[in-house]
Amino acid sequence: MKLKELLDSIESTKGKTLPTAKALRNGSSPLVASKEFEDGYLNVYKNGFALYTSGNHFSVFRADYCGGYIYFNSDSQEMIIEEYFLEEEWWLRLIIEGEDRIVHNKNKSTEQYELEYNDEIESLTRSSVEDEVYFHETLKLIFSMMTQRQKEVFEMYYIQGLGVQEIANYYGITHQAVSVTLSDI
Repeated sequence: MKLKELLDSIESTKGKTLPTAKALRNGSSPLVASKEFEDGYLNVYKNGFALYTSGNHFSVFRADYCGGYIYFNSDSQEMIIEEYFLEEEWWLRLIIEGEDRIVHNKNKSTEQYELEYNDEIESLTRSSVEDEVYFHETLKLIFSMMTQRQKEVFEMYYIQGLGVQEIANYYGITHQAVSVTLSDI
């Protein structure tokens, strides 16, 4: 099956909340396409979401957002246009997306535990826990002051790992509008 055929056979994910991997596997949305690999698999469901696993890592993403692809090499960026992928096997573009998201999630997970070494690290105490609680309470307050759109864009960009252009496509707005929203947060 070509990617175009797959996209024609699934629902739009616009306005839908990204489900968990467990919710996708155990949910009522039928499986539209599946591909097994040596150390994982890729499933696409009728509701438009995809579940990609590789080893003990996994990612859920919106299959209908998989269009063109931009990749960066050491001195430039290259773009593969959406039309190229539409005529290729359905799983080709989705594997790229799944791998990118797993790498992004691994990097984010690692970054949260990285600390710059200095003398203060040696003196971590109970106040660090208090600081962490204060930080989370501050985040809650900040979220309470955001508009619904700001919350959604924040979640899509920082939590789901979508790019600015993907978010712009989702809302039908320019990437500049998404960038302005992110800078206003």
